[in-house]
Amino acid sequence: MVSLLKKVRDACLGQGLNRVYWVGYSGGLDSHVLLTLCDQLRAEIGLNCRAIHVHHGLHQDASSWAAHCARVCAEKKIPYEQKNLVLSLDAGQSVEAIAREGRYAAFASVMQPGDVLLTAHHQDDQAETVLLQLSRGAGLKGLSAMPAVKSFAQGLHMRPLLSFSRNDLASYAEAQRLVVIEDPANHHLRFSRNVIRHNVLPHLTSLSPGVASAIVRSAAHCAEAQALLASYVTEDIKACRTQRDDVLSVSRLLMLSPERQRLVLRAWIQQLGFLLPSTKRLATIMQTVLHARSDAMPVVRWGTAIVRRYRDGLYLMADQPKPSVHRLRLKGDLAGLSVRFRQAGESVALAGRRKQNLKNLFQRWGVPPWERAHVPLLFIENRLIAAAGYFISPAYAAGEDEVAVEFTT
Repeated sequence: MVSLLKKVRDACLGQGLNRVYWVGYSGGLDSHVLLTLCDQLRAEIGLNCRAIHVHHGLHQDASSWAAHCARVCAEKKIPYEQKNLVLSLDAGQSVEAIAREGRYAAFASVMQPGDVLLTAHHQDDQAETVLLQLSRGAGLKGLSAMPAVKSFAQGLHMRPLLSFSRNDLASYAEAQRLVVIEDPANHHLRFSRNVIRHNVLPHLTSLSPGVASAIVRSAAHCAEAQALLASYVTEDIKACRTQRDDVLSVSRLLMLSPERQRLVLRAWIQQLGFLLPSTKRLATIMQTVLHARSDAMPVVRWGTAIVRRYRDGLYLMADQPKPSVHRLRLKGDLAGLSVRFRQAGESVALAGRRKQNLKNLFQRWGVPPWERAHVPLLFIENRLIAAAGYFISPAYAAGEDEVAVEFTT
């Protein structure tokens, strides 16, 4: 019991006491133990601790659970925040996944820069996660399971109890006579994690009593190997990246082995904030996009992401592009300034040269065809003076002290 308190104390002292520590508090055994430990640390070291409860509304007793959590925090004088979710499920979606996504979005919504989210994940949770990921065919990253500390929202997410078993927490709760909530959903065997928790892991434990800690050690080894791979892939991405973060050089990618190509593509996609494609979809990108003819423009879609090829560039973008803000500095008489998009036949004279067709200029500059219709064009009357991101007519090109024109497309 002392080691539980010491572990949380050391974890918080390691990050500093000049932060707000949010305990994800469901009222269940695990989170109630963590909240109680943090409450002790409020008096002992001045931990600035708050609790956040997420009301999913998925059970008829959800409101009474929320009332219980509010009452516990009021008795302990711990600042309490409650977030109510309205979950919308589409056919085929996982209740667990949607609830988890909503829960962490709620946690993120209360956190200020530098804040820390504390959750009560323990060794058994870690072992279950590894087995679940293994059943899904995960790679090293998935088998690394849950890190003890990671970036989250505007601060950090810490799991200080990962080295303790569920039994360790239950013993502490019993000694402290904690009144905890039991969610019946934790026993529903229609959820994969519950099957692993109640059937698979106990059976493995009967064969080898130390199996949970052994699985967790394997996860740590995977995490170490993943960290090493990540350092290598970072260098590969730098070597393949062009002047744009969302574009990789196909010719440089093809200089790598297929294994390294897969690593680069996965890491690049994640860096740009998209969900990873399936193994089959990734293979399609490698086979039909990277090896396409130089004049072909293949497209691969998954989720909200699109990968396209143009010349030597591999482009990654959202299926529904977000509005873009453009800021240009112009000088001269800007009366009659308007913003339009390309139609046909636009031309412009650059640097004293004769007029050139905008289509030919875009081709020369390597602007992908699908982007050309979305490049904002600035006109004064019917005279093209600028294309945002590509050129400004010399007569209107300004210095830092000139007029800034800002607009959203």
